[in-house]
Amino acid sequence: MTTPEFPPVHAADLDAASVSALFTDLSAMAQVLEVRVKGGAQAYAGGASVGLLEARGSFERREVLGVQVRYLHDGGEWCDTLMRAGDAVRIVRVRVA
Repeated sequence: MTTPEFPPVHAADLDAASVSALFTDLSAMAQVLEVRVKGGAQAYAGGASVGLLEARGSFERREVLGVQVRYLHDGGEWCDTLMRAGDAVRIVRVRVA
């Protein structure tokens, strides 16, 4: 049996200014494919994805605990997941394709 290869995962903690800059960069330099919000341990946005601007507002107002953005940039498909951890925001980024 062969072990599947997983893409590299990058993680970091961001401050509020970096989170704001990330949303600005995504809207200006990426082709956003899908945005989902996470409200809690079991609460996910149902059905259709939300817009990037709506997700940004909800996240900044702390109405949701997390946001996941799938997008195209620099010849690849990426997925960024932002999750609140107290006052910090944790980002996990993976290149999907």
